[in-house]
Amino acid sequence: MDGFELLIRLAGAERVEADPPAAARIVRLCHGVPLALRIAGTLLAHRPWRPLAWLARRLEPEKRRLTELSYGGESVRAAYAAAFADVGDPLVAAAFRVLGRHELCDVTTAAVGLGVGVLEAEAALDRLVDLGLAEWGDGETYRLPGLMRLFAAELSREWTAVG
Repeated sequence: MDGFELLIRLAGAERVEADPPAAARIVRLCHGVPLALRIAGTLLAHRPWRPLAWLARRLEPEKRRLTELSYGGESVRAAYAAAFADVGDPLVAAAFRVLGRHELCDVTTAAVGLGVGVLEAEAALDRLVDLGLAEWGDGETYRLPGLMRLFAAELSREWTAVG
C-alpha cells in the first residue's frame, strides 16, 4: 500500500482528494515510512476539522517532525529509539550518530568522526546496514533514510552536547 492509499484509508478519500498537494507533502515529509504515515493518517482522522495542509505545515520543520509524528501510544521516535537500543556495540552506536551529521558519509569521514581506523569504521557502518538502520549510498558512501537521519541527528546533537 502506498502513502496516498494509507492516508485515504485513515483520513478519508474526500479529504485527501480535496487537497492533493497537501497529501503529497505529507507523504513526502513522512518519507513513505508506514509507521509515520499511519500516525499522520490517525492524527487527521481524530481531527476531522483540520485540513491536510495543517498537518503538512506542522511536519515541515525537520526539528519538529519526529515530535509531530506521535499519537497515542505510537511514535516514530520511540520506534527508532527501540531499534537503536538493540545496537549494543558502542562503536556501531557512535557510527550511527556520525551518520546523523551527514547526508552521505564515506568511510574515511566516518573513521575521522569515530577516531578509529578505516577498517573499523567500515565494519561499524556495514553493521548498521546489516541491522537495517543505514543504507549503502552511491559509490563508497553510507546514508540514513529520511526520518532515521533526523533521529540520528538528534542523537548526534545530544552526544556532542554531553561529550
